[in-house]
Amino acid sequence: GVGGIGGARGAAPVAKGMIRYNATAQQVIVPNILTLAGVLDAVPLQEDDPAAAGAAVVFDAVATLGNMSALEATAWVYDRHANATTTMAMMDPGYDASKDVFDPPLTREPSVTLADYIVSHRLFNFYLYYGCIPLTPEHALMTRMAADDGADPWPRPIPVMGYNDAWPLAGDLFEAETGCVAAHNMGQIASDSAPNLAFWARAPAITARAR
Repeated sequence: GVGGIGGARGAAPVAKGMIRYNATAQQVIVPNILTLAGVLDAVPLQEDDPAAAGAAVVFDAVATLGNMSALEATAWVYDRHANATTTMAMMDPGYDASKDVFDPPLTREPSVTLADYIVSHRLFNFYLYYGCIPLTPEHALMTRMAADDGADPWPRPIPVMGYNDAWPLAGDLFEAETGCVAAHNMGQIASDSAPNLAFWARAPAITARAR
């Protein structure tokens, strides 16, 4: 595991403190912890990280989130912090679907390449392996989050940063996101392999037509 998750250490200009978490025991909710890092302006650190010495604990994920599942943590963060985020992002916490596509083991490292952008732009980051499978609790939560009901400030259709590599059957089944929920109001911006995007995003958007 990593002490401060990926690029989260330097993503915010001024960190207010640390988020105490356990990279091993809480690996499945690392995406949710990065959401909290953005909205709380805090750096996720483990207790044994030298950078944690003397740092103020802004949020104790070990005590508060404990051994929550990805479903429980996503709902918890959405209900409390969605209004402080700008849009969705998906980050694989380390599932190896090549071993078992129906119940993949969590044996790989989290895909944290986009961490700096997630934190700096306050994205609602999460990963629900069954999120696009109808009649599951995960899909019910996805449907609730995607609903245009004023519960969050995201644009509709919802831009989804990162990448959804769940269910790799003849390709990643839900990578485009458009077929995930009945509203068909989500769209993938594949960006999970874009390092230092927070830095590059500081440049103004290109609006002029190419000649």
